[in-house]
Amino acid sequence: LAVDQQDGRVVVAGSTSGGSWISGGHETTFQGGGSDAFVAVLAPATGDFSWSSYVGGVGADAALGVDVDSNGDLLVAGWTEHVGWGGLSQGVEAVRTSFVAKLASNGSARTWATLFGATAGGPTSGGASGGSANALAVKPNGEVFVAGWTTTGGWTTSGLDDRLDGSKDAYVAALDGTGALKWSSYLGGTNVDLGKGIALGPGDAVYVAGTSESGGWLAGGSDVS
Repeated sequence: LAVDQQDGRVVVAGSTSGGSWISGGHETTFQGGGSDAFVAVLAPATGDFSWSSYVGGVGADAALGVDVDSNGDLLVAGWTEHVGWGGLSQGVEAVRTSFVAKLASNGSARTWATLFGATAGGPTSGGASGGSANALAVKPNGEVFVAGWTTTGGWTTSGLDDRLDGSKDAYVAALDGTGALKWSSYLGGTNVDLGKGIALGPGDAVYVAGTSESGGWLAGGSDVS
């Protein structure tokens, strides 16, 4: 859930198994796969329904994070098991892959969408799931910061840690205003670690929260053991 700081609109994202309530947005036809990601906008003060749209393809999809940029456009993050929507070609069908999509303020169009965290060869470890984008935050300049988890090695770049250490690693990624990957980093140790929340601080500060089953990688905090 997010609130547009300019006009008070309430924006909700999640997953649904279909229904006639999706209306007024870019995509109003259920794509299948058992679940589709969606985004819905409610009017300020009254909570009246404004519009909603599916986000995703014919495989299963879910939206787990949403934010609003300074122009009122919507950024949605989640996972998808189909890579043929929106002209996307990265990732692997039937492998859960992180996605971020940008929708116009009024829901009339999808501006761009991108996948990351899975490669053409599939995940390097951890079974059939490649990753999920669980949270995102947007800077005033349009940069998008994403936190999630991945089982795939070899895709992070220019960040703190470029090595997949566990069966699932948390990650943080930065995208520019066009959806291009600027930098990314694994977070965690040799066991299962998940990125679940993200917030932006002053300057270039990025704060990531999640869960960890790994020891030995924490440093500089009040409790690292």
